[in-house]
Amino acid sequence: MSWLKYYIVANNACSKIGWTSIIKAPLVGIFWLINRSYSNRLTHKVARREFESILNNITLSDAANVDDRVLIDGTWDNPNYWFRSVVLVKALGVQTQNLVGVIGANRRSDQRKTLKALGVNQIFDLLSIENRASQIQHQVESLCSNIYSSEDILCCDLPYSVPGKLLYDYLLKRQKRSKVDIDQKNFKKDLFTYLLNIENAISIVKKTKPRLAILSHGKSETGPLTWICLKHHVEVIISKSDYGCLRYWRVNGCENIWNQQDCLSKNELDNLSEERQEGFENVGDKAVRRRLAGHDQSMAAQFAYNNPGTVVDKSAICDEFNWDIKKNIIGVYASTWFDWPHTYGMKNFRDFEDWITGVFEIASRDEKFNWLVKAHVSDSWYGGASIGDLIDLERFDHIKLASRKWNGASLLTSIDAFVTVHGTVGIEATAIGKPVIVSDVGWYDDHGFVRRPNDRDEFLGLLSTDWWSDMDLCANSKKAKIFAGAYWGRPSWQGDFFLQDDSKQWNLYESLQRLPVVHKKVMTKESELIRGWYASGHPHYHTYKMLQAEKIQI
Repeated sequence: MSWLKYYIVANNACSKIGWTSIIKAPLVGIFWLINRSYSNRLTHKVARREFESILNNITLSDAANVDDRVLIDGTWDNPNYWFRSVVLVKALGVQTQNLVGVIGANRRSDQRKTLKALGVNQIFDLLSIENRASQIQHQVESLCSNIYSSEDILCCDLPYSVPGKLLYDYLLKRQKRSKVDIDQKNFKKDLFTYLLNIENAISIVKKTKPRLAILSHGKSETGPLTWICLKHHVEVIISKSDYGCLRYWRVNGCENIWNQQDCLSKNELDNLSEERQEGFENVGDKAVRRRLAGHDQSMAAQFAYNNPGTVVDKSAICDEFNWDIKKNIIGVYASTWFDWPHTYGMKNFRDFEDWITGVFEIASRDEKFNWLVKAHVSDSWYGGASIGDLIDLERFDHIKLASRKWNGASLLTSIDAFVTVHGTVGIEATAIGKPVIVSDVGWYDDHGFVRRPNDRDEFLGLLSTDWWSDMDLCANSKKAKIFAGAYWGRPSWQGDFFLQDDSKQWNLYESLQRLPVVHKKVMTKESELIRGWYASGHPHYHTYKMLQAEKIQI
């Protein structure tokens, strides 16, 4: 129905009761919005049902590699997640009757319907209260009696020894703040939900006794379920994709819950053959160049480098802030404050706020360098706390905030040395020959191409020194490119098979519906490799795949 028809409907309604024309325009808008909302919902519903039908028709293996009960998580209601999880289920030959589903907080009805459409008939609810309310409320009050600061959350005594770091990050994400506010009005409510989640996870695992759990995340609302499964010696695979590729993560025990990134381990990096090193290095060099040129399609890379912006160099930056060009510029690349600071098990700081305030305190006393703070590129996407809320960048002439209008790649080449927690800048900057210091455990900190101090005091102490003076920047660049090649590269046999970013959400339906048809051979190859990876015991599928590949590409 066109806008004119809406106007006619509104006009007739107004005429009958004598309303003035002033009311007509809003009514037109209301009718239009109602129709558009209904139309969008209908289109989405039809696309979803077609997508579910395609998922059901995927055939990848006749052999039952996992002939036992399998728990499948429905809490991350995203087309990509459903696709990669069904591919995993089909590749491992899991029988439909052995699947048990779990639903969570968001779009609960849709989660349940898709699980049902995939043949999952037994479905459990992570938010089921039943007769637990008083028990959970008692736990909340007991915990709160020992929480006097945000730091206390990290050492909470939770059921089944669920790590306080998982709880902290969950609460931080809920609040969208730079640190958990224990006085925030929904603090106890969120704590109740998390404790309920733990109790339900315990109940689900005990009732279903699965051999394998396929989950969307090892954190967030599925963090407790991940932990409880591991405590019960249930295999856990986190069903992920990134940079266009399937990136399944097998969590081999509770001690490996922080080993989240699908990348070469230090041992794998150190033991590559010269031929393999050369291949990865060439692809890594191309991958970094592509990212800096703004051609990488991942969300963070698009925010960071797909901005024409103002091209700057060191001279232009120094002119902007009236800095002495002879002084080194230290780039401090911040993280999104509430975006899971303990993903890799952060030890030296409470969270990203604690880190930036520590760095700022050192920088404020050290005028030997000029300090350029770079807000995380995803802040505009996520919203919430900004860097200006945490530190006063107007107080000091030698500490300034990088403009969002500056071209990201030119900024990278203009800075002399970099400070980060575990950002990709550690790879990108090192690859182009710049020194990088990281503050904590991460995913590339021990690979030998960045400087990682042993603890908080050593890190903060080094910041006011020429900490890069004994670093071999050429050797580090080579290592970073090798690492980047394995991480951002893809096997050549994948061709143009590419999974778009999860953030595309419902727009993914169209591209995903084509993949099983257009890339049938690739899907068959993926299936074979998934079974090989599962049998190998390797924690990360993409890394396993890259180490098996004869030829690679970006």
